[in-house]
Amino acid sequence: MIPSLESHISTRSLPRVERLRGKKTFQLLYHLSKQWESGPVRLYAVSFLINLGTPPLRVAFSVPKKFIRKAAHRNRVRRRMREAYRQEKPTFLTQLCGGETWLLWQWRSSLIPSVSSLREWFRELYDEFYKECYGTSLSL
Repeated sequence: MIPSLESHISTRSLPRVERLRGKKTFQLLYHLSKQWESGPVRLYAVSFLINLGTPPLRVAFSVPKKFIRKAAHRNRVRRRMREAYRQEKPTFLTQLCGGETWLLWQWRSSLIPSVSSLREWFRELYDEFYKECYGTSLSL
């Protein structure tokens, strides 16, 4: 594989350690998080002041069966959400101010979105989260 292409892929990947997993983790996330909504995307986010050796940004993606009945369509939406996040991830990481942040992106519509529209919603929601947690606005 071409080295420059390989490094490009590795910076935008979503390794297993950066994914939110486990029942207790999600219970804690739902209990402590604040919510923001933009269009059909909802963001649950919680930010901790300290980092205990895990990646500074951990994420999960959710598409409830209530909105999209077919599993294949839910999987397509989740793939597109992961791709939109991968494209925005370098921006999100440069704006973190230490500690650890957990994000849960949830799709809440019966339509299948495009990656570009998801990126816009993700940026908008992340800006709202950043304003509330750190008190300043991002200039994207």
